[in-house]
Amino acid sequence: MYAELVNDAFEYSEAEIDAYYAERSDEYDYFKYRSFTVRAENLSEEDFETTEEYEAADLAAIEEARAKAAEYVATISDEQDFIQ
Repeated sequence: MYAELVNDAFEYSEAEIDAYYAERSDEYDYFKYRSFTVRAENLSEEDFETTEEYEAADLAAIEEARAKAAEYVATISDEQDFIQ
């Protein structure tokens, strides 16, 4: 098969492979991570009599979400904490 012939024709030394990887490691390396999403309550401006009331409630919702996230982060010290 042609593809196998082409592939077999490539010959690289270990040093060449290492050098290629060193220049492009960010394209090949990866990492695992866990995430925890906290969203502020989605408010509708139509539910408030004034824009100021809406903005105050929206800010309060954001601060509540921020506090919830900070509380959660304070309980995490390793991966097991995150999973539980």
